[in-house]
Amino acid sequence: MGKTPEETTIAVIDDSPTVCKIVESILRRERYKVFTYFSGKAFFEAIDVHQINIPDIILLDIIMPDEDGFSVAQRLKNNNTFMYTKLAFITSRNGFMDRARIRHFRAKHILKPFKPGDILAVIKEFNNE
Repeated sequence: MGKTPEETTIAVIDDSPTVCKIVESILRRERYKVFTYFSGKAFFEAIDVHQINIPDIILLDIIMPDEDGFSVAQRLKNNNTFMYTKLAFITSRNGFMDRARIRHFRAKHILKPFKPGDILAVIKEFNNE
């Protein structure tokens, strides 16, 4: 059996404060523990400097200004600390190459614009694996 919402930590990495707020609101209503970051750099800083707990799930945008989501995902993949962390991309990108790269990371794909149910379905699926 998977983790309960109260036991599940989720990091949202997206440069849009609006997207972060919406996703955080959806997940907090279901009682998940949610932390938001506006860049991969801010996320890795929180891990390294502030020593936050490693999230169970990361929801990640692809298009971000300093470091795109695929670069962040590669850093996660190269670091054994994240070997059990589940990954989903929340993005408007839906081209063949984007989908192939998402599959390369064994990640889920949540297409923008999304509905609350889209986010929750992926989280629940992760928690039942």
